[in-house]
Amino acid sequence: TWRVDFLDNGIARDINAGVIAGLSAALAPGATWESVRVAMRETDPHRFAEVPWVPRALNEWLEVARELGKQAGGSPARLYELLEARLGARTWWEAWVPVVVVFAAAEMTGDDPLKMMQLILEFGHDTDSYLQLAGAFVGALFGSSVFPEDLRNDVQSSLKAEYRDSLARWMSLTTEER
Repeated sequence: TWRVDFLDNGIARDINAGVIAGLSAALAPGATWESVRVAMRETDPHRFAEVPWVPRALNEWLEVARELGKQAGGSPARLYELLEARLGARTWWEAWVPVVVVFAAAEMTGDDPLKMMQLILEFGHDTDSYLQLAGAFVGALFGSSVFPEDLRNDVQSSLKAEYRDSLARWMSLTTEER
């Protein structure tokens, strides 16, 4: 799994490893956003942290996310300004950007998954990448029950009406033996 290429540029191999470690930690009973952050920092299969005189980029970006989330002081507009200024992204899917956006939003919202996802959506740029990452963590930490039942029902109704499909069938694809 360390070779997964969800993010495929620059420091992406290390970030991929961190994301996988974080998701694994999120699936553990009693997991929290903080246990996810710790697992991401402590899991270093490529041994980037051992390179002399060069700090590990994943750890630096997780710290940036924490700082920006706190500096925003609960203001979405301020967080967006800080992200725009600090990320220096030419393309908004660069390896560190989704990690910083997701974890800064989690920090600012006190790790509230629904507030965090709304905040990310309203930020814009590469929201599909950011929300895929956020959704994976939210799903692992909280399961589908994080979404109100009426919202889950709306999704199921829309799948049936628009695609003649069902959530149950989609979920069966994840457990199908290949």
